[in-house]
Amino acid sequence: MTISYEKLLELARLDDEVAHSAELLLRSPKRKLLSELEVERSESERRLKVVDGGIGELEEESSELSSESELISKKLSELESAEKKGLGISHRNVEVLAHEIEVLHNRAEEIELRQLEIMESFEDLSAKKEELESELAELDSVFQNTKEEHDSEVIGSRSLVEGLEKERSDLVRELPDEFLPIYNKLRNAKLGRAFAYVMKGVCLGCRVKVSPLELTRLKQSKDLPPEMLPRCQECDRIMLLP
Repeated sequence: MTISYEKLLELARLDDEVAHSAELLLRSPKRKLLSELEVERSESERRLKVVDGGIGELEEESSELSSESELISKKLSELESAEKKGLGISHRNVEVLAHEIEVLHNRAEEIELRQLEIMESFEDLSAKKEELESELAELDSVFQNTKEEHDSEVIGSRSLVEGLEKERSDLVRELPDEFLPIYNKLRNAKLGRAFAYVMKGVCLGCRVKVSPLELTRLKQSKDLPPEMLPRCQECDRIMLLP
């Protein structure tokens, strides 16, 4: 079994188109945008988690201070009631009682001031949380729209490649048995391109100038079987004249 030079050129063209379609998908601006959006989303989610953690800590502290404040109020009520009555309390005990009441009042004021600080911080963090949630919602919307567009690109590309692969497989079946392993090995190693066109004395597979001797051999190779065709000394691809 043999295959004509024209069919080898057609196989090279189909290989090139299949490889080009795959490269276009890899370099797709939408693919790149999806990766960038994922990074942005991850960072926004991280920041939102930090804010949620801060809000949780403030809520926990506020709850603890409220409990403490209730206990202080109750204790103050008892002490102030005892102070007013003053029955059976020595002068020394009165001073101790007054000091304890003063300490509790001071602590109550500290709690009140801290609760105001917590409220302000809570409002700031709540506003930041709302901002981040809005940012995430917008990113999710852009991500989803971009993903749908990219999925559509992928479907279109796969449909095109399937048609090209059908044509390519028909030609591959015509390759000589002794050439098929060479072709498959090169195609796998060279990102889908086993062949390279030579134009104006340059191999288009690696952009290296072909020697005059190799050019002469190449011009005389159209009647050779595929396994005898010259290969580029730089990229090792099978050279063809278009």
